[in-house]
Amino acid sequence: MSKKFNTHTTVKLLFEHPTVMFNCIKQMDEQGEMFIRESQFVISLRQYLRVTPKEEQQRLRVAFKTDNLYQCQIIADVSTVDGERHLIFQDEVISLFRLCEASLHQELTDSRLRSHLDSLRSVKQRLMALVIFDNNDPNYTEMRDDLLKQLSDIYGSLRKNISSMERMNQQLEDMSSDASRQHDDFTHYRQEMFDRVSHIYERRIKPTLSFLNETTRLSDGANLFSLINDCKEMMENREQPTIAHQIFLFSISLTNIYKPVNRLSDEVERFLKKTRHGILESNAMEAAYQRLLSSHQKTQTENMARKFMEKSWAQKTRFVIGLKQQARPKPYRLSHSTSYISNFHNEVSLRLDDLKLIKLMLPEEGPSKKETSSKHRMLRAEKIYNFISNMTFRETDDFVVMMHHRIEPYFENYQFTDLLTALFHVSYKYRDGKSGFKLVTTNKRKQIQYGDNAYIYRMQRLAFMEVKGE
Repeated sequence: MSKKFNTHTTVKLLFEHPTVMFNCIKQMDEQGEMFIRESQFVISLRQYLRVTPKEEQQRLRVAFKTDNLYQCQIIADVSTVDGERHLIFQDEVISLFRLCEASLHQELTDSRLRSHLDSLRSVKQRLMALVIFDNNDPNYTEMRDDLLKQLSDIYGSLRKNISSMERMNQQLEDMSSDASRQHDDFTHYRQEMFDRVSHIYERRIKPTLSFLNETTRLSDGANLFSLINDCKEMMENREQPTIAHQIFLFSISLTNIYKPVNRLSDEVERFLKKTRHGILESNAMEAAYQRLLSSHQKTQTENMARKFMEKSWAQKTRFVIGLKQQARPKPYRLSHSTSYISNFHNEVSLRLDDLKLIKLMLPEEGPSKKETSSKHRMLRAEKIYNFISNMTFRETDDFVVMMHHRIEPYFENYQFTDLLTALFHVSYKYRDGKSGFKLVTTNKRKQIQYGDNAYIYRMQRLAFMEVKGE
């Protein structure tokens, strides 16, 4: 058996064409196995060779050949189980490919975190058994290096886990966007999405948050930061200040990792709470609909005594009572007509004129704060009146609402009552129609919601009038 390429050339080719290894690692993760079947490895290679130039295909066949990978020690072992060969790659090789592809980062689950803690506890116990910490003692230097390696492995694993977690915000947005497009089976898809996010939260985020929490109490021993603090004090007491300082820096780095994990945990909790609330609402609506359907089907018989639905159904379903009194949502009236487009452009033009006008107004001196006295209310109303007097208008059936939407963005501490006071004086200016517009106050009343308050006002109609003498 002779290898065709040396280790350097083989590794170089593997990383120049990483798709094959990426697919194999993905299959290993999906199957929950530490090996890849040779048949799967060959299939992945052949699929990649189909889109590879012919001059490269022969080199890749030689490089990815099992015998070559084994002699280059990229494959650690080849075993045969039930007549099928299993390829076990070196951990270092798999780790490098995982490092190159963020989606292949392994989940840092509770069991993995606890294994890190067990290894750290073991190193601590072996160090405590030493009588003297001497840099010339190979036993001490080996345990010291092992301690620093354990801390480095923990920090590196957490960093990789954080980098994959930071993409979860985008994943949650994608999930929500996909759910909104599932018209046929939206309820089932949302439930699956909720289960997936819950699994990620329970398996990855929550254990990591608990692992990095300094106040966590574990039944099997001290937590991470207690172990780190004990090791630091042990090094200080044994006159090893340099190692103690390195351990202290590890504790600071791990503390900084806790913040983004905690922030992500809060965001995922809000997402789960919102999704769960939506599922409960959907289930409640579905249950109410089924009761409505059952009650309605009873009226479809020939029995005239059951011509109407029973009153008990409405009483049990509390939201039905007073349903007719609730205002129905008004749709946006979008159109492609010439008049609609013209009105749209006129409104944009008026808003631009408002912006130019507000820039010409100089700010008042003094601190900006909300005043509720009658004097300051009149000053605000006067300022709004002066602004309205220089504005350009268009015809409308609800002059109050039009002015509210045009003025509100430009006035700090704006109050709807100030607008009503200003419009009371404006109404005299446009009442006779001499200015080209006539403002008519109707007896119709309307309600508007602004902030936490609701206001009822009389509608005003602004109509175009021809000025006499023109």
